[in-house]
Amino acid sequence: MIWPATLVVASLFRSLHAQHGEDNHGHMSRMRYFMIVAVITGSNGLGVGVIALDWAAASMYISPMVTPWFAQLNILVGFILVAWIMVPWAYYSNLWDSKNYPIVTAVLYQANGSEYDKSQVLDAAGLLDENLYQAYGPLRMDSFFALTYGVGFAGLTSTLVHVILYHGKEIVERWKSARAEHEDVHSRLMNVYLEVPDWWYGLLFLVTLALSFVTCVVWDYMPWWALILALCIALIFVLPVGIVQAVTNQQPGLNIVTEYVIGYLLPGHAIANVTFKTYGYIVNYQALNFVSDLKLGHYMKIPPRTMFMAQLVSAVISCIINLGTATWLIDTRPDVCNPKGYPFTCRSTKTFYSASVIWGAIGPARVFGNKDGALYSSVQWGFVVGAILPLIFWLASKKWPTAGWLKLVHWPVLLAATSNMPPALPYMYMNGLFLGFIFAFCSRRYYHDWWSRYNYLTSAALDTGVAISELVIFFAIQSWDGAFPYWWGNPKDGYYDHCALGNANHYGQEL
Repeated sequence: MIWPATLVVASLFRSLHAQHGEDNHGHMSRMRYFMIVAVITGSNGLGVGVIALDWAAASMYISPMVTPWFAQLNILVGFILVAWIMVPWAYYSNLWDSKNYPIVTAVLYQANGSEYDKSQVLDAAGLLDENLYQAYGPLRMDSFFALTYGVGFAGLTSTLVHVILYHGKEIVERWKSARAEHEDVHSRLMNVYLEVPDWWYGLLFLVTLALSFVTCVVWDYMPWWALILALCIALIFVLPVGIVQAVTNQQPGLNIVTEYVIGYLLPGHAIANVTFKTYGYIVNYQALNFVSDLKLGHYMKIPPRTMFMAQLVSAVISCIINLGTATWLIDTRPDVCNPKGYPFTCRSTKTFYSASVIWGAIGPARVFGNKDGALYSSVQWGFVVGAILPLIFWLASKKWPTAGWLKLVHWPVLLAATSNMPPALPYMYMNGLFLGFIFAFCSRRYYHDWWSRYNYLTSAALDTGVAISELVIFFAIQSWDGAFPYWWGNPKDGYYDHCALGNANHYGQEL
């Protein structure tokens, strides 16, 4: 398990801590190269022909200099299949009356194209009122949003089946090897450090579990049993999802399965839905982040106890900073999360909100099931499709073992390629994959010396440059209500995505 993203951090640490006067064999020093790259750094639609000069956008969901090329090919195939084949077919054939809505959006609508007002179907306690719902009508979403949910269903089951078929035997062998203490070279080198005692983990788990029970039950976010179920889901998926991420640098998310499960168990409870989703999906996500950092500790030979304490302290600090920043933005930006509040348009938060309405306030039975004439019930076939496809290709690879390309087809990555859209936009994928072709394929194959020395460092430098420039731009311009200079690549046209019909439906009507 390589965990490719850790190589970027390892490359950065190596450069920062390199000895002065290190022999570079005629090459520019790694630290000088890093500093140079770091200080030069600086929509809507299907991403056809859109060029982005923004490294943050191009790298956000792809990590083109880190993700292995075979994984990027799977992402490309999945992206083309969904964004350039399925979605145009669904939209222009008016599937689910999709021409009434923009082609790519996370906003929810009524059948006539008006925005769906959830307050019209909820009672005073914030729960779904069935009579009000029947009178107001079912919610609608654009075909892109609906299809990505179906593909997400497929990605979930394909992850389980793929890991069992392709890694099941290895998992058993590694488990036996670990019990027999057959250690690799990294583990033997790490044995000079004291390991983190099990009771540290146990105590931390009990404390955070108790706080979680208090949070969920006292403030009536969701029942106590829901918390246990959410943590069980996170536990079950941590191994299969972790294996996919460790090999491909792509993480299939558990947001859909957590929303789906609690949506059926507690229909009409929006707050319970997002709380369950957070404890299931985010716990799994953060657990794998911690595992990734432990891998970094192996690469850099960082003492486990130091890593544990660094993670614990940084988690507490980041919680305080995140909550404080969010509160400050809400209090000081009256148009935050609205187009007028650009650049604080909260694309991810809007998607999270829409999901809370779909899966929580309304419930999956009325949207994807068989209740009240659910319009999008057919997308649930994704569960079956996702389970079958890896099996077909696994059997084919056994029958034709010399066909190497069959083993490179990675259905969890291929199907999860569009799981971030929305909030991700198609142009982010195309620009990221174009950079991936240059660096992950061409550079690695034809300029391997440069690639091995500077590739991961370049990615770290660009990430650093973006982070610094964001702070400078915000505190120097945006926090003072200043306007960023306009130029040909950033025109002053009154539209935050520079597209006059970016938020219009097929008939040109602004929504």
